[in-house]
Amino acid sequence: MFNNQTTLLFDIRKIRELTDESYYKVVLRTNMPGNKVYGVFDDAMVYYPWPWKMAGVDTPIGPWDCQVNGTVMTPQACCNMIQEDVSESDEYGNFLVCYVEEPVGGPHNPEQDNRAIVVSDATGVVVRAPVAH
Repeated sequence: MFNNQTTLLFDIRKIRELTDESYYKVVLRTNMPGNKVYGVFDDAMVYYPWPWKMAGVDTPIGPWDCQVNGTVMTPQACCNMIQEDVSESDEYGNFLVCYVEEPVGGPHNPEQDNRAIVVSDATGVVVRAPVAH
């Protein structure tokens, strides 16, 4: 299950929450080479999980389709489109910014035989089965 490793490096990742410092980042999940935005469902759609709060009003934002006429956008082009759509800062003075995330196996996120990625909630409870990556 874990490549017959006798020891593992646990990479513990907490699920992002609205109360986290990075709440204002929209995640652009890419293809393996990192040059096209595929989204978490491989459909080029990008979702932001929370409302954008401006002047005390929660405003839903997204999703955004990062595909035009069958051509999937680069992370920069997709980010530009998203930032044009949500151009105002929130009530804390933060602007929406993009965070590019390559899948495991990409050039900036290589697989490691001895790594197990564990996803937990804010209290440290594991919410997904550990995966060897």
